[in-house]
Amino acid sequence: MNKTLFLAGALSAALVGTAHAENLLKVALNADIRSTEPGVNRDTNSDAVILHITEGLVAFREDATVGPLLAKDVQVSDDGLRYTFHLRNGVKFQNGAPLTSAEVLWTWKHYLDPKTQWRCAPEFDGHGGAKIVDMSAPDPLTVVFTLDKPNGLFLTSTALPECGGSGILHPDSVVDGQWKAPIGTGPFRLGEWKPGQYIDLLRNANYTPRDEKEPDGYTGNKNTTLDRVRLLVIPDPAAAKAALLSKNVDLLIDVTPLDATELAANPGIKVTSSGTMSVNALLFQTRDPLLKDVRLRQAIDAEQIGAVRQVIITSRDPGLAPRDYLAHSGGILRDMTIHDFDMARHLLGEEPIEVSAIASRLVDPSLAQIDDFDSVMVLLRTASGKQCHINCCREAVYGYDQRLEVSGAKGVLLTDNHRPSTLRHWNHEHTEALEPLQHFFLERYADAYRNELGQFIQALSAGRALPTNMRDGLYALHLADCALESIKTGRMVEVNYAI
Repeated sequence: MNKTLFLAGALSAALVGTAHAENLLKVALNADIRSTEPGVNRDTNSDAVILHITEGLVAFREDATVGPLLAKDVQVSDDGLRYTFHLRNGVKFQNGAPLTSAEVLWTWKHYLDPKTQWRCAPEFDGHGGAKIVDMSAPDPLTVVFTLDKPNGLFLTSTALPECGGSGILHPDSVVDGQWKAPIGTGPFRLGEWKPGQYIDLLRNANYTPRDEKEPDGYTGNKNTTLDRVRLLVIPDPAAAKAALLSKNVDLLIDVTPLDATELAANPGIKVTSSGTMSVNALLFQTRDPLLKDVRLRQAIDAEQIGAVRQVIITSRDPGLAPRDYLAHSGGILRDMTIHDFDMARHLLGEEPIEVSAIASRLVDPSLAQIDDFDSVMVLLRTASGKQCHINCCREAVYGYDQRLEVSGAKGVLLTDNHRPSTLRHWNHEHTEALEPLQHFFLERYADAYRNELGQFIQALSAGRALPTNMRDGLYALHLADCALESIKTGRMVEVNYAI
């Protein structure tokens, strides 16, 4: 396996010509993994380790297309409802057992069981994407998935790293109904994991590579000449750099540009870089999707609730973004809460003049390594005394939680979350059981994106000014910077718009 498969898509530094008694690669990891179960209690480091142990039916190629991995080929029916996977013959699990369609069915039933709490279950059970209504195995090397409706993202979702690549597992990965350890088909098997210290990956002697000559992204030929990879948990960047210079590690991932320049001057170290891929949405306005219902703004403008007094905004994402994205996102206030600042300005009808904020790392304490937070609360006050409270979190396990309340002298306006349907369940035990919230952002914000694009096209066609301008984005960013200053100083910050 190419050693750079361990990179997160950024600058890295490695010792040149390092030799060990065994073919061992020692890699510095900036944080420990959270679990060994694919797509369960996961983060970016956990995903990276798991993808060396397990393999899915398909995987992302280097060009971001989806190609077969354990599957020899994939056939899609004309109506887009049936996906037929023909498995490669001769593939073995790390325990020596052959891969058959039976293990594929067992794995997917395990993932879709609500008790597993698989990160990507909503993409396949109808809550966030199409629903898998049937899985069958016509023969030992064929698996057929049937969907309730066509879904162009089915294969893409299957290959997502945060889903563990939907890696196929041997049933012995679970013992007495409890997760034990991953038994996959990847080029490495899990050795010893000493939490907070290191993870050992051992070469899989039963590995059956694909026919390609070399790796192609997460698929292709991933054969390895390494006997063992030891991932050493070294959270402090300075300590990790010292470990590289002292030859206690061979590979350092995600070095800063400043450190890269310093390390490159050392003749025994080679600095390399690689690109990374992320999914981004192009928005033409800065208005939050909650405001897609124009009746909200119309009711405020018509003073149906009287003069606005307070605005309460709740904004929680369904899960942490990949670590390599978070490291370059600008932080939760500039990346996520910035949209709530823009919405607050819009609803208050006045510019906030004071900002007070607090922040915590309640989802992932290791975010301290990139000087970021996952949970924030912000208070805003305008010159006339209007108030806004924003609570924002990177993780809500039940889906996108985005609610809004505007309180005025004559009443209150509220908007609620979106669900796949309006179905409610009442019985002798409860009278209010609802489906989980939407998980996939393209579905959660579909109407908002259409409205934004429509407004943009209409403005261009009519030759009129856009509903928003550069100042809107600049002021929202300035509020985010003031909130960050408040967090760091522990004081209320006065907003100066002379920028």
